Amino acid sequence: MKYTLNTDFALLNDSQAYNWRLNFRNMVREAFDGVDNDNILLANLLILESYINTYRHGLEENGEEINEVIEIAQNFLWDCLNGKIQPKEFEDFANNLDACVMQYNVGEELTDSQEEFYEKYFSDSENGNQMFISEWQSLLLMELTVISGGRYDFENWESVEDLNDWYCLESMLDFLTDACVDFAQITRISYKASDIDKAEAQLYKTQLYRNLVAFILNTLKVGMSGKADMYEQLREEYSQTMIIPEEFAAELLEY
Repeated sequence: MKYTLNTDFALLNDSQAYNWRLNFRNMVREAFDGVDNDNILLANLLILESYINTYRHGLEENGEEINEVIEIAQNFLWDCLNGKIQPKEFEDFANNLDACVMQYNVGEELTDSQEEFYEKYFSDSENGNQMFISEWQSLLLMELTVISGGRYDFENWESVEDLNDWYCLESMLDFLTDACVDFAQITRISYKASDIDKAEAQLYKTQLYRNLVAFILNTLKVGMSGKADMYEQLREEYSQTMIIPEEFAAELLEY
């Protein structure tokens, strides 16, 4: 069975839903193959806006504020999409953010300037949700930088040619799938692969998860067809939307 952005996840049986998850990233990549980078960036940003809003809401429930670096990075990305700035103008920021994400993920040693950046933005507020958002933002910022012929500090960016990757989108879905098993109060017998699959098969039948999938697919389609004169309106709309129901926002911070 071939899956597309128009596939109705709610109509899939257990094995089809399982295969849909396995093929999710390839499905999205194929759907956006040949699509303009602006629309790929827009689709990423709309989902990011809803995720950031969910994270912000959870922080506020705990009396905390979102890290400034997330807001700065998001503004750079939207300003680039809107043609207000060029990647050269955030080249240093992008490389420093990339280095900090690598330090968090794999223990990358930081230069003095990178260490200064880390101390400024991450030393007091580093956590999994924040670093995931920062990783997604840094990936987009670095791809835009490299595509435009800008500087990159790590060799892994050498072969980048477009934005059609979707690694972070897939990671977000995997992460939220795991969290939603708990939100839906589905019991995992163990963390064996077979028992995880059984718990997720139950999750796929819940309205909670079906709404999440429908939101992601619909947002991708909005991003694919969005025009420049819609960008600001769409940003405002999605910055008020949550990726999961509001009542789970604070719980999400625990993952």
